[in-house]
Amino acid sequence: MGLLTTSSTVSGNPPIFFRAQRVALEARVVLELGEGRALIGNTRDISQSGTLIHIGYPPIQVSLQEHGLLHLMPLAPRPALPCQVARLTHDAIAVRFVDSLPDAFISRLGRKQ
Repeated sequence: MGLLTTSSTVSGNPPIFFRAQRVALEARVVLELGEGRALIGNTRDISQSGTLIHIGYPPIQVSLQEHGLLHLMPLAPRPALPCQVARLTHDAIAVRFVDSLPDAFISRLGRKQ
């Protein structure tokens, strides 16, 4: 997804920007939004900070900064991941996870493919 995070330096230099490491994850997902709205799509990868959901059509009625829950399919027993819409494209939605996902969780997802 390419969300940038900052890391300050002790020397007083400007912050260093880096991308969260991505793990390949081709998965079917459901993005649950408010007012009973839900979108089904596919991911190609995931990071601690978020993922890009390819839905295949324009994401109308979706707003930037809107909060939702990302469900990885099959739905059980995985927990829903609280997220926020970070970017919209002509056929995809980038979401940022509200809480960074632990390394162990990301590793398990990558192994289950």
